[in-house]
Amino acid sequence: DPATGCVFAPKTCDPPNACTSGVCASGTGDCVFTPKSCADNNACTLDECDPVTGCSNPPRTCMDEDKCTTDGCNPLSGCLFTPKACDDGDPQTTDSCDPETGACIHE
Repeated sequence: DPATGCVFAPKTCDPPNACTSGVCASGTGDCVFTPKSCADNNACTLDECDPVTGCSNPPRTCMDEDKCTTDGCNPLSGCLFTPKACDDGDPQTTDSCDPETGACIHE
């Protein structure tokens, strides 16, 4: 700067996309880019990054094709598939469930 002399402005390291962060390495002045972590520590969401929009955590789909289970999700452990209760209380029958219809069967 002609009026004040030397000016030492910090170098900016703009990341090449929304999925990285940039810092200026001390000593070399080179830009160092590292991937951003999109982890939200929730097993019921996906940890995704779009280069334009950045991090997102859409819900995880926890569905199986078995109509004899109730589908759900626990944020700590992930997808849960709880078997449908088909016990009719009669020890003389064998209780089961038809996975295609979800109907309880007592034979």
